[in-house]
Amino acid sequence: MHILKVDRGMTWEVALARLRQAREELGDAFKGGFYETRNFVPGRNATGWMMALQKDPERPGEYHVWRPNTGLAQSLVTYDDLKLKYVKREEEAAEKAWQRIYEQSSTWDEAADKGDRVLAVNILAGSLIPIW
Repeated sequence: MHILKVDRGMTWEVALARLRQAREELGDAFKGGFYETRNFVPGRNATGWMMALQKDPERPGEYHVWRPNTGLAQSLVTYDDLKLKYVKREEEAAEKAWQRIYEQSSTWDEAADKGDRVLAVNILAGSLIPIW
């Protein structure tokens, strides 16, 4: 059995570079930025943070989401959800919170919190697998 540690987080520097790249590529069509949840994240007594970037100027209203602890989300967020659940923040305000969450999430308990940054992946391998 092999145990792999997978770090799925996104550093502040990578997030900022991705945001700037999107701004550069889309120009005036750029929509997105850093967002803070309006409510506390259950069990953490703190707000959550994310970066949302419009998926495609041709399809307004759909956003890709990245978080400091989980990286790119599998699902898209709609513009209506952004307005309802999040508040757009300036980069300066997001930086400290993003870095704090990134650092803290490396030690979150995987069993207790699905937002932990580092996951343990167990792989069973070897010549006994076909026999088993």
